[in-house]
Amino acid sequence: MSDATTNLPEAQTDRTLTTRRVIAFGLAIALGLITSALGILLILKAGLDATVPISFVEIPLLPLAALPLTFFFLIWVDYFMKTNILPD
Repeated sequence: MSDATTNLPEAQTDRTLTTRRVIAFGLAIALGLITSALGILLILKAGLDATVPISFVEIPLLPLAALPLTFFFLIWVDYFMKTNILPD
């Protein structure tokens, strides 16, 4: 094993990788927000302006719930789109 980098020929480089990664992030964020909003509305039967009291701070529930779901969807979108955001 060596630390030398290997240069791929021009034909083997993936020119669509950056575009696919941007699409993967956008799709994961959209799926996370939509799933969180539907969960808040249908399961909790609360409005989208619901807050969670933590100590003396009121934190909005939607971004708090959407963040982990966004990461969950990013893992699966990355797998299916083969964007290699996460190492194999």
